[in-house]
Amino acid sequence: MSAKEAAETQEGWFKRQPMPLKIGLFITPIWLFAAAIYVTVFVGWLNLFCLPANEFGDFLAGVFAPIAWIWFVLAFLLQRDELILQREEIGLQREETAKLTFETKRQADLVQQNELHMRRDIVLRKLEFAIQKSVYVAADLYQALEVGNPTLRQLWDRYYGEGKKEAFEHMLVGVLEKPGNPDFLKFLAQRKANPEVLRIGQKYIDLLSPIFTEASTPAIGFEAVIEGLIQARLIRVLRRTLLE
Repeated sequence: MSAKEAAETQEGWFKRQPMPLKIGLFITPIWLFAAAIYVTVFVGWLNLFCLPANEFGDFLAGVFAPIAWIWFVLAFLLQRDELILQREEIGLQREETAKLTFETKRQADLVQQNELHMRRDIVLRKLEFAIQKSVYVAADLYQALEVGNPTLRQLWDRYYGEGKKEAFEHMLVGVLEKPGNPDFLKFLAQRKANPEVLRIGQKYIDLLSPIFTEASTPAIGFEAVIEGLIQARLIRVLRRTLLE
């Protein structure tokens, strides 16, 4: 390393130091140089070392006491600056911790939302599958009840072929929700005596009730959707009529 590079390195080191330390490094050599001039001019170096011990000690105290006092004050200032820096650093750490906590909470909320969306998607798929199967059970129940003039095959071709998959549910609800009809009680008594009707009716309820219950939980939040389905209406009618 050349002398120029060494000087630049020392200058850069000095600039990086805090102001109290710069003051101390500036004053201390000046004070010692002034003390050396004083000894050279007024005392003499030979006479200095010939002084009695008490006078020599007083001289040293007079020279170094001001420096010690200055460095004591400068040390206090340095410590104060370090405390300020530490306080600022702690404040920054708190801000970073708060940001990290917020980000962690946000990510946890996103994970919960994703899990909820996945659960809802699974429930919807299960609900669609159960409703598709319920069409066939409703057709069997309609046939077992022996209601209406058209045959089951004719109704199946007419409604299901046209995409009206819930036609049998609507017709069953229409038949079973007629408590004001004089023949309804007679019809109801006859159908309750038929074990096949009760079995199919219970099968329909067992097929849809579990998924309806799961979809109606507050976590999933499909209660209003379930209440509007014709299948849920038919389940209520079956429980109130055939299965009670």
